[in-house]
Amino acid sequence: MEDDVDWDVGIKSQMRRFAQAVRLLIQPLSTTTDQFLDPTYPRPSSDQAYTDFSVDDYDVSKPKDSPYGDTNRWDVLWMGHCGCRFPRSSDINAPLARIVLPNDTTVPSKVHLDMEFGNFELLTQ
Repeated sequence: MEDDVDWDVGIKSQMRRFAQAVRLLIQPLSTTTDQFLDPTYPRPSSDQAYTDFSVDDYDVSKPKDSPYGDTNRWDVLWMGHCGCRFPRSSDINAPLARIVLPNDTTVPSKVHLDMEFGNFELLTQ
């Protein structure tokens, strides 16, 4: 974590939802061992496009050793910061799925967000 991170009073429930979203990105679908919700994971391709998935609509296999998915599937979990942007189709080394958490009451309204770096794509989408 960065040294200037702000903690929300709902951090425990937020981390539970974050873990659920991460599992959707990296765990195989519940009926397979090698098929994933994100068609660009684990091998992005030159003709890829992003897809949004709602966090509550899919099931993946249960992780063996971490609530954030099997630890052999990730190196670092980065929860982002104000300079983040969504991956682009041209980012051929990055999977493109986006997990959507609908009606997340912990997201501040746009007027309370300060984009120090990056662009306003995170605000508009």
